[in-house]
Amino acid sequence: MALPALLYLHGGAGIFGTPDNLDARHRALLEARGFTVISVDYPKVIGSTIHATPAALERTVTALAAESPTGTVVVVGHSFGGYLTLWLAATHPAVARAVALAGYGDLLADWYLTPSAHYAATKELRGFRPEMVTPASSWDAKFDLYVYLRKTGGWPGYVSRADLDSLAAISPLRARHGQSKQTGIPLPVGQSSSESAAFGIDNTYQLRKSYT
Repeated sequence: MALPALLYLHGGAGIFGTPDNLDARHRALLEARGFTVISVDYPKVIGSTIHATPAALERTVTALAAESPTGTVVVVGHSFGGYLTLWLAATHPAVARAVALAGYGDLLADWYLTPSAHYAATKELRGFRPEMVTPASSWDAKFDLYVYLRKTGGWPGYVSRADLDSLAAISPLRARHGQSKQTGIPLPVGQSSSESAAFGIDNTYQLRKSYT
């Protein structure tokens, strides 16, 4: 049976991460099952905004689907890559299956808009300012930026350049339910499993059930 192309999207909050984040063992298992695995380095938000990333990946999926034996694509993503996976599943007709691992369906969820108690208890970042980090900065500097943004609840504002309303348009759950405004929206809450359930996506076993 011909299998679709499989697109893997790494995590990193749109700030760091590379295509090499896909574990070699996982890639080998998928390729042994007959999948052609593609992992891309999508646009990051430092020096830009988050809006370039979903748009670039929509074009990527369209191109992959045109070359795929089935005309479709399976998308697998972790964390921020899981968010992008949910976005593509909600909006792109060529996505046949999606597996979101620790992904999030709403960029305006409270857990991202408010300071994180977990990150508040991590390393001190005295004197740190987001503008100190550039696309050429080290992985450690980019991770410090992420920690700072989680400590302050500032990630949504940073990736949107303070245009929070614009994030509603690229939030998968809002796209799925036809919602576009920032406030007053009844949405499923939580991260990963509950949001994936809203899409009918089984986080762990979707590929195995569909292609065995």
